[in-house]
Amino acid sequence: IEGAFFGITSIAVSLEYDEHARFADAAVMARRLIEQILRHRDDDTLLYNINIPTIAVGQDVPVRVVPMGVARYGEHFLKRVDPRGRDYYWATNDPPPQRLPGQEETDLTALKDGCVTLTPLHFDLTQRPSLERMRDWQLSLGE
Repeated sequence: IEGAFFGITSIAVSLEYDEHARFADAAVMARRLIEQILRHRDDDTLLYNINIPTIAVGQDVPVRVVPMGVARYGEHFLKRVDPRGRDYYWATNDPPPQRLPGQEETDLTALKDGCVTLTPLHFDLTQRPSLERMRDWQLSLGE
């Protein structure tokens, strides 16, 4: 995100977790896709996210240009204790949500289908429609 903030095209790449992940093969795939992104990019999009599912590594699978999935999943956690006696919580990595009929495809659902995903992103998370309404709140730190 920081690179895009400074006007530099920035691309994040993630490989789905696998104990025996083939990082070198995934890197070759990512490089091929990044070269294509750089050829086609425009000034409106400076931030991209690539996700590679484990089963796609080394395969000629479809690349889906899809929005970021915002579905909630992985909400189960195990409470554990670290060696110093402090509590921490370990995510159980529940499976991603299923795509329901009529629902838009997202990076989560495309990954589940074995596709590589590409999502254009932006870093300004301001909820602009709320700005004016919130300015009328007359907020103060005084009593």
